Amino acid sequence: MDGTGDIGFGIVLGLVVATVVIALFRLYPRSWKISPRYQAPAAFVLLLLFTTTSGLVGHETALMAAAAAVALATPLVARRARRARTIDRAIRDLTVPERREEALAVLVAQVGPPPMRMRDWSSWSKIVLFVAAHVARAGLPREALSLVDRIDRALLDPYTTGVRAQIVAACCVPLGERERARRELTTVARPARDALFERAIVATEILLDALDGAPTAEARARSSLAAERDPHVGSTLRAALAHALAASGQRDEAVAELRKLAAETPPPPKDGLPLQPVLERVARQRGPASPLAEAILGGQSTPYRSV
Repeated sequence: MDGTGDIGFGIVLGLVVATVVIALFRLYPRSWKISPRYQAPAAFVLLLLFTTTSGLVGHETALMAAAAAVALATPLVARRARRARTIDRAIRDLTVPERREEALAVLVAQVGPPPMRMRDWSSWSKIVLFVAAHVARAGLPREALSLVDRIDRALLDPYTTGVRAQIVAACCVPLGERERARRELTTVARPARDALFERAIVATEILLDALDGAPTAEARARSSLAAERDPHVGSTLRAALAHALAASGQRDEAVAELRKLAAETPPPPKDGLPLQPVLERVARQRGPASPLAEAILGGQSTPYRSV
């Protein structure tokens, strides 16, 4: 077969293998989907590989290599996808009262102990942080901290260190461990390389100041809130403003901000997993506006465990 035929054969074979690989990624649940920006380069590399090498090694060898690649990749991807689905299902069950304890046990088992091999540490720590963030989101901060505390911070890259610090700080607030929250935030390289992440950290710092009754918290919260467009960061800032107002004796104004907070509940994140209701979070922050949030909730029982 001439060179044109070799190239054509390589293109077809590369497209087939790339299609199979992308199809394998669909085994993952929605919250674990691999971004198209990573899928596309992987498909391009496979296409280029088989296009350029099919003429060098022969069609039969190229076919055998493609079959071997798919055979090796399929069980690996399927096994990891099965684990991802198990974790995804357990995270969703956290918000179902009768399934919560079992779901938490499943997540702890799926996370497992720290890996023995250093090359597995990065992926393991990211899974731990993913799970811990959702456990905290479900209103279980102490359980989330117990997961995060398994991670050796010294082994993390700067960005993952920042993610860890943000999760720990968010968990420490409802537990009343504000000093630890502040210490964790000091470990983050500032300003954070991601603008949204930086604003989220600033919002957490303002919230901590408001919980402590700092006199500058109200002005900082108002200023940041006026410029904020992200609904999740905005909810943190509005909660901070409510606490600051309550701390200064402006009870009616604080109640008004809490009612706005309840009316402007941010949409679920892109992963589609549920968020703890915002007033539930304010009530558990143990701050000046927490009793007001409890009063607005009307003393209704919560499906989330007390901390």
